[in-house]
Amino acid sequence: MEILLVYRENDLFQEYIPEVIETLTSLGHQVKTHSFPLGTDKVEIRKWAQEHKNEFKNRAVMVDGTFRRAISYELQEELDVNSLDEFFDKATEMVVLGTDYKELLAEMGSSDMETTGKAYYALIQRILESKENLPEKVYVRGYHILDHNPFYSLIQSLKDDIKKAEAVAVETLKKWLVEGGIPAGSILFYEGEKGEVEIGAGDWIIADRHIIEWVYKGHPTIILEMPFSNFYRSAQKQGLIKLRPREIEKNLRKLLREKFST
Repeated sequence: MEILLVYRENDLFQEYIPEVIETLTSLGHQVKTHSFPLGTDKVEIRKWAQEHKNEFKNRAVMVDGTFRRAISYELQEELDVNSLDEFFDKATEMVVLGTDYKELLAEMGSSDMETTGKAYYALIQRILESKENLPEKVYVRGYHILDHNPFYSLIQSLKDDIKKAEAVAVETLKKWLVEGGIPAGSILFYEGEKGEVEIGAGDWIIADRHIIEWVYKGHPTIILEMPFSNFYRSAQKQGLIKLRPREIEKNLRKLLREKFST
C-alpha cells in the first residue's frame, strides 16, 4: 500500500514523524510525505489540497488537523483519511492511563471524548502530586479549541454551530481540570485572537497549539498546548512531569501496526 503523510510542521511532528515513516516502511508500505513549514497559512494549504486532490485517491492518507480542515467533508468521505494527531494522542494517553491498546479501546466505548477526558484529569492529578505545581489561575483560550480531537468532532455533531461547539468544548475541558484537582474558581476563560489579560508567572495558559504558535511563543508563564499529545509534551518542557518518549514510541508503533498491518 502507498501511504501519503501530509502535515504542517511543529515540534511534536519533528520528533515522531520519523518513527511513523520507519514503522510503516517496515510493514512493507511505500511512504511519501508532504510537509508545510510551521506557520504556513491555511489558505495556501487549502489551495495545495485542491490542486493535488487526485493524488490522494487509491492510497491511504495520514494528515494533521490543519490539513484535514483544509479539505471538504465530501472529499474526506471519499478518501481513506487517518489523523496523525489521533495516533499521537492515543499513544500518549496509553502512557498516562497505564493501559494497552485493546484496554484503551474498551474504555473508549462509543466516544473518544471520554477516554481523552480520563487522560487529561489523570495527567493533571499526576502534575499536582507536587503541591508547588498548583497554579493560582488557569487561563483557557477557547479560540481554536475546536482545531483538534476530541473537540473537532463537535463541529459536525452540533451542525457547524461554532460558538455552541466552543462553549461545549471549554466547559468539558473545565470539568476535566476540576476532576484533576484544579479549583473551579481558578479556571478562567477568555475569547478573541488577542484578549491579553494580567497573567502571573506561576499561572497556566491552556490553548490549542495553533494559537500558541503565533501569540504565546516566548511568553514567560507556564503554557500548556492542546491536543493531548502536545499537552503532555509541553508539561514536560515546563518541568511539571517527566517525559517518557520511549514508551510513547512503543505505543505509536503498536497503533500503526494494528491499523496498517497487511
